[in-house]
Amino acid sequence: GVSAPRAGPNTPLVGNNGTNVNATLAYALSHAMPAADLLMGVAWYGREYPTTGPEYQAPTNCSTTAPGQTAHAYSLPGALRRARTLGQGGVLWDAKTKTPWYVFQDRSRPYLWWEGYFDDARSLALKYGLAKAHGLKGVFIWMLNGCTQAEAPSLWSGLEDAFGKRGR
Repeated sequence: GVSAPRAGPNTPLVGNNGTNVNATLAYALSHAMPAADLLMGVAWYGREYPTTGPEYQAPTNCSTTAPGQTAHAYSLPGALRRARTLGQGGVLWDAKTKTPWYVFQDRSRPYLWWEGYFDDARSLALKYGLAKAHGLKGVFIWMLNGCTQAEAPSLWSGLEDAFGKRGR
């Protein structure tokens, strides 16, 4: 909540100075971890950081003493809603990390900006494709909170498109 020096994506597919899903998978596979035994974790939540400005991956402006000035987590539907209603430019896309994000200026504290990073159906489809291309055992979803089929139909249909329907 207050220790990250810069805002940034939860789980970028590529880029991000080598800290990304693709590099992590390549490391695992190059160290004799069988693909058929690996599950890829995918984040169905977003993180929002207070920052010093509107630029992508801006320095954070977190505080342990100022109320409401720490990073927050949101369900994907919540993060998407915040991007659409608060984000300057709505949902933005970073082509370098294959990550959706948003930015807005705090109305009550104009010196403070907020940046949110999350996955959506588009970025998740890329991760599902990577898991399938490498023959991984599958994926697991972290934080289904607020992500029922009714609340997040595009997430569930993307999962079904990638892996098929099971148990129905």
